[in-house]
Formats: sequence, structure tokens, C-alpha cells
Amino acid sequence: MYKKFLRIKLLVVFCLVIIACTNEEVNKGEYLKKGISFFEQEKYKKSELEIKNAIQEDPNIAEAYFYLALVDEKNRKFKAMRKNLLEAVRLDPDSEAAQLKLGKVFLLFNELDEALKQVDILLTKNPEQLDVLSLKASIFLRQENNDEALKLIDQVLQKDADHVDAITLKTLVLMKNKAFDEALALLTPALKSNENNISLYVLKIQLDSQKGDVDMLVADYEKLVELRPDDIKVKIALANIYLKANKVKQGEALLRSLQQSQQGVVETELALLNYLYSVDSEDSLNQLDIFVENNKENITSLTIYSKWLLSKNELSRAKKLLNSIISQNDQKARDEARLILAKLEVSGKSFDKALEYIDSVERDNPSNQNAKLLKAQVLFATDQFSDAKTVVEAILWQKPDMDQALSLLGSIYLIQGELDKAYVNYKEALKISPKNLAALSYIVSKEVREEHVDYAIEQLERTLKYLPSQLSVLTQLVELYGNKKEWGNVDKYIARISTHKNGDVLSAYLIAKALYKKNECAKAVVSYAELLEKSPWVKDALIDMAQCYSLLKQEKKMDNYLDGFIKNHPNMIAAYLLKSQMMERSKHYKDAISFIRHALKFKNVVYEEKRGGFRKSLVKNIGV
Repeated sequence: MYKKFLRIKLLVVFCLVIIACTNEEVNKGEYLKKGISFFEQEKYKKSELEIKNAIQEDPNIAEAYFYLALVDEKNRKFKAMRKNLLEAVRLDPDSEAAQLKLGKVFLLFNELDEALKQVDILLTKNPEQLDVLSLKASIFLRQENNDEALKLIDQVLQKDADHVDAITLKTLVLMKNKAFDEALALLTPALKSNENNISLYVLKIQLDSQKGDVDMLVADYEKLVELRPDDIKVKIALANIYLKANKVKQGEALLRSLQQSQQGVVETELALLNYLYSVDSEDSLNQLDIFVENNKENITSLTIYSKWLLSKNELSRAKKLLNSIISQNDQKARDEARLILAKLEVSGKSFDKALEYIDSVERDNPSNQNAKLLKAQVLFATDQFSDAKTVVEAILWQKPDMDQALSLLGSIYLIQGELDKAYVNYKEALKISPKNLAALSYIVSKEVREEHVDYAIEQLERTLKYLPSQLSVLTQLVELYGNKKEWGNVDKYIARISTHKNGDVLSAYLIAKALYKKNECAKAVVSYAELLEKSPWVKDALIDMAQCYSLLKQEKKMDNYLDGFIKNHPNMIAAYLLKSQMMERSKHYKDAISFIRHALKFKNVVYEEKRGGFRKSLVKNIGV
């Protein structure tokens, strides 16, 4: 009887264990199922929570990591997306969707070799996957391998004329080649077939922007607002296009409506302020007074308003607002306001006043490292190098990875002549933060001087990954690759400069200089002349042009060009100096002296600091 009872008891326990395990599996499946459902409903926060619950219950579900990566993509958390996709592919190496998405993320991070690996794995399984072929074309375009990219794009479009990725890529190529009509002919039917495809409308906006078609841009943005009615940024962009189209009232009405519907959202307030400022600065400042009055208890908003005023160089108003923040009880905001005021005093060379603000921050918050750093910078600026060093060393004792402190210490050692210590600190600062341009500048210049050009290029390209639009870095890369005669890289970086908001003149100058370095001086002088026609103030172009004519043994042509240039631009000091130096080199010293004396008396040349340059040249010639 006892044995029979024991068997029944064991059977019940066994059944309970089975049921518990089954329920556990059901729970795991339910978490993921709910997460996917929320994702499809565009409820990304809830989706993320459910998927993370699923992973916590079972960390070996590849699909969970894949969907978590998709959530990361929607939230623009691309580093997390990359990490989760790597885990999804590790757990399920046969997941083509995860591999394709991972390849795209590698491309996003400019990890082109890794992206190609994913592509090749997928094409080995199926060489006709159009999405994968389009991705490979994207990688080729990033590598400047345009011919191979176009072959793949055309291959995709032959099999699917409506393939959106391929259409997008080909349109971008055509736009780069200034073939705007052909690009529009390709894009227009795609838009008709995909009326709700936002990425295609964004591409259309880029195309119409390059064409300078303001009316079409208005229509583009109005359509985009229709597709994304809750997107604040799109409405702000539309308002700015209205301004360009001289539809000033429409733009203002749109932004006022947006601001009123989004009460308390500083982004909409700043958009309205910027818009009004571009039309009438007084209207904008009056509107700001209303915002300040409505938000006088909101310290965060007041701080943002003060920074906006600084961006418009409205210094007195900014200082007044910052001083009102100092009287508030919020210590963090109070300290930030004081440090901003201190920086303003530094920029005005009022170092004692700056130190007063900094000391007040340190009294309230002795551990504020930003205040200490600013104090060290003030001491450095006033030649108190030993005191500055003491402050910096104290900062680094508490915060050894503060790159700005390390680079400042490097500058102190540099001034004191301890070059090895300067190099060590600059190098450590750059290692911690590739964005530290002061450290980068020193390291690159030192390595170039010592003919370690490849290492200098490596550091510049590392920084460029973090600051992809930094013109100074791009320009240095053009210079160094030009010295190495690697013209493919020169062209690549000049092309990137040309896409910069203020890069058109610089890229034109660098194109001409590249021709000069290639010893194609006949072409270079034409490029320099075209640049100077549009931008006569680029004096380096004038100097390089003279050197090109000298190499061509056509100094007379340069002399004639300078006569015409000076006639058209009588205030361009560099042209007078250059002509006098050419006279000097040809040993026409009396002519040079007479020419400069005449320039000194020229009625349009009135600025004493500019005339100083002539006097130096005159003294030099008299000395000869």
C-alpha cells in the first residue's frame, strides 16, 4: 500500500514538474510574441521591455536579439543595434535577415571589410539576392569603386525595375555627376509607385535642393509633413523652406501653430526664435521675452535661452539672463551659468573677473572639475604656467581620463620646453578622445616633421570617424595624401569637402592645388583663375598661381594677370605684395619700391594694419 502511494506521489510530482517546464516555455514564447506584436504596432518601449524579459528568461533566443536590434534601430541606438545583431548571428548563423541587417550596420559604421564579409556569405548561399547585391553596391560606392557599383545597381534594376534601394543608389550617383534631369526621371515613377516611402521623398528633397528648385522643395516638404504629421523637425524644415520661397507669413504661422500645440517643448520655441531672427531680430527678441516670462521658474529653459542669445552674439541680454539664473536655488544650473559667464570674460580678456566666477563655483562645489579646468586655462592664458600645472595635476589625480586636462598639461610642458612630456600627454589625450583637436594638431605636426606620415594619416582618419565633417582634418588628409601622390585618396577627401556647407571654395582651391602638385600647371592656372573670379579673397590661390606660371616660365602672363586683378580688386593687399616680390625677383628694385610707395598712397588702402605689410616689403627692397 505504501509503495503504491509513493508511486502515485512521484507521478504527481513528475507531472507538476512537466507542467511547470511547459508553462515556463509558454512564458518565454509569450514574452517574445508580445514584444514582436508591440514592435509591429510601433510601441517600441513596450516592445523592448517584453523582448528583454524573453532574453532574461532564455539568453539563447536568436530571434529575440534580432528584434531587439530592430527596436534599437527605431530608437537610433546603432551601437546597441550592432551588438544585438552580432549576438543574433552568433546564435543563428543561418539567419539571412540578421546577416543582411548586420552588413548594413557595418556599412553605417564604415567597417567596409566586415560588411563585405556578410555580403559574400549571403551571396554564396544565393547569388541572386537583390537586397544583398544593392548592399554590395553601397559598399563599392563608399569605396569610390563607382564602376563596379553601377554594374551591380543595373543588374538589380534589370531584374526588378522598382527595387527601391537600387533606385536610391543610382539616383545618388546621378546627382553626384550633376545629371539632375536623369535622376529625376528615375525617381519620379518610383515615387508614384511608393507614395508613402519617406526615404524616397527625402531623396527627392536632396535632388531639388541641389537643383535649387525652391518651389519643388516646398511641395516636397508639404508631402513629407503629410506623411509624418507628428514629426516636429519636418515641420520646422518646411517653415525654413517657406522663408526661402518668400512665403514668410506661412512659415511664421506654421511655427507658431507648432509651438502652441507643443507647449513647453524648447525645440519648437527655438525654431520660432530662429525664424523670426532671420526676418526681424527685434521681433525675435520680443518673443524671447515672452518665453522667458512664461518659463521664469524653468531653469533648464532659461539656460537654453541664454545659450541661444550667445549664438546670436546678443551678449548683454545673455549675461542678464545668466545672472538671473545665478540667483536661483538650482546649484547645477547656477554653476553652469557662472562658468558660461566666466568663459565670456575670458573671451574679453577680463581674466580677473573670470576667476571670480570660477572661484564662486568652487566655493559651492569644490569637486567641480570643469571649473578647475577653466581655472587652469585662465592661468595658462596669463602665463602662470606653474600654477596652471598644479591645478591640472590635481584634476588628473581625481579624473585621469580627462582628455582636455591632458592636452592642457601637454601645452604647459611644451611652453616649458619639456617636449617628450608634452608628446606623452598629447598622445594620451588623443588616445582617450580622438575628437581632441588640440592634441591631434600637435601629434600630426610632430609626426609629419619626423617623416612618420603614415602614422599622422592614421590619426587623422581615426578622428574623422568621430568628426566626419571636420574641415581641418579633411584638408590635412588632402595635403598629406597629395604629398604622397596618392591622388585617389586626394580626390576622395576633396569630394567630401565639397559636400560641406562651406566647402565649395575650399574644395575648388584644393582641386587646383592638386593639379599644381601633379605638375599639371597649365590646367592648374585655369582652375586658380576660375576660383579667383568667384572668390578673389583666396590669396593662397594667387600665390600658387604665380608659382605655376613660374614653372611654366610664363611670368609675363602672371604679371599681366596681376595688373587686371589689382584693377578689379584694388583693396586686395596680397596682390600688391605679390607683384612687388615678382619685381624684386627680376631685380627691378626701383620699380618695386615705386610700386609699393604708390600702393601706400592709394586712396582705397586706408587700414593701418594692412599697410604694415607694405612697409615691411618696402624696407626689404630698400635694404636690397
